[in-house]
Amino acid sequence: LLLLHGLLHRPMRAVHRARDFAAELARADGRQLADDVGAREVRELVGAMNQASTTLQAQRQAIEEQLRMLRRQDAELAERSEQLAMVFALSPDGVVLFDDAGCVRFANPAFARLLDLLPDDIVGRDATWLDAELARRSDEPQGQTLARIFDGATQGEPRRQSLSLRRPRHLELALVGVL
Repeated sequence: LLLLHGLLHRPMRAVHRARDFAAELARADGRQLADDVGAREVRELVGAMNQASTTLQAQRQAIEEQLRMLRRQDAELAERSEQLAMVFALSPDGVVLFDDAGCVRFANPAFARLLDLLPDDIVGRDATWLDAELARRSDEPQGQTLARIFDGATQGEPRRQSLSLRRPRHLELALVGVL
């Protein structure tokens, strides 16, 4: 038994080192394990794990670079969005934006003033509600004003519709819808 232990000690030490190294591969730091000790199979295993370590490190570095780039782009997009929101908010023209489901996602103060409301009273409402509000304030309650603007519209092509409001004050609105 002592002889068997003596014969297997060195190869088993190489296997244990390889096992410990494999457990640390997730760190992806590119560390390499010396492969000069042990049987041919152990050396081949260590070589494969060294290659995996190198590959994992390269992938980690690529992912980190992608994350840095995405964070930069996200910051740039947030800045542009903030600038655009300021332009819309300060515009003397009324602007209302809908999401794909037909809910109001943005109404600037100028649009809200046209209806004698606050922007927060409009945001989150659906197009049907806004149509009803426009019809309620119109000289000729027609309903479906927004539907007429967007029916048959094509991507990027503006559709125009006029609407006369009598409340809160008499106004002639030129409505433009763009998909």
